[in-house]
Amino acid sequence: MEANMCVIKELSRFIKKGTSTFRDASKGRYHKESKEILELKEEMFGKESRRSDDRQNVLKDRKAIEKDVRKSFDKLALRNG
Repeated sequence: MEANMCVIKELSRFIKKGTSTFRDASKGRYHKESKEILELKEEMFGKESRRSDDRQNVLKDRKAIEKDVRKSFDKLALRNG
């Protein structure tokens, strides 16, 4: 019984949120940004970027990708080997 009430509440919230989103969109209010989007914009554009910082970030990303590829390859080799 309690689980059914939770499902009904969640469904009700979903419908209310969808209705308000549709109402805002129909009135032309599209530019309502979420907290996550604002944080991402701040992270990307909030500080000055230097060439040396960019170089370090690229190297860090490359090492992370190499590590992920190595792990995936090892898992694949172990599974098939």
